[in-house]
Amino acid sequence: MVDPGAPLSPPNVAQITYPVGLPSGSTPWTLYFNVSGREYYSAFWWKTNQAWQGDPSGVNKITFWQDAAPASANLIVMMNNQRQPAYTLAVALEFNRAANGHLVNTLGGGTVWHLFGNVNGGNYVIVPGTWYRIELYFKGSTTATSQDGLLRWWATKLGDAAPTQVGDYTNVNFDTPNFIDFSFAPTWGGNSGVTKLRMDYYRIDHVHISRP
Repeated sequence: MVDPGAPLSPPNVAQITYPVGLPSGSTPWTLYFNVSGREYYSAFWWKTNQAWQGDPSGVNKITFWQDAAPASANLIVMMNNQRQPAYTLAVALEFNRAANGHLVNTLGGGTVWHLFGNVNGGNYVIVPGTWYRIELYFKGSTTATSQDGLLRWWATKLGDAAPTQVGDYTNVNFDTPNFIDFSFAPTWGGNSGVTKLRMDYYRIDHVHISRP
């Protein structure tokens, strides 16, 4: 896809298209990278179209880190407006054993929690149609209850001089298996019973993944 406004090396970018009629809870396509470990850093440029159609659930997923549990668990970066009209950059923990109800500025229950950030109040606002560089760092906890895992994320709006740190959680519980898969699997919504009324898209540029 050609995007003359691409932030790093225009004009070519990847585009994930959400067609008219796509049901809530669906993913138009998925791009996978195989990984193996419990500590990673990822970064990429990303934007939606300006007239993005949200879902009643407030969930618009972007990337997944999936672990090797028999019933796989996920660490998910998403654009979220569950609690407010504006979209915010959030991270979801969808685990099998690890619970994180002790973390601040969150929404959820049991082993599924949406984190909205704890640096300067978190709740970093995403404006559809704008390019952002999204960075994520995590290090798994020693056990599923040890509260010593790390989770940090940042956003840089195109034109900003420096990243804005959104989350800096140092007491996160993770499930114990290694992460085995990183993917752009951008699920739209949460099975809300609605469909896409127009063609929407995500655009992606310059994906970076690394580990110590």
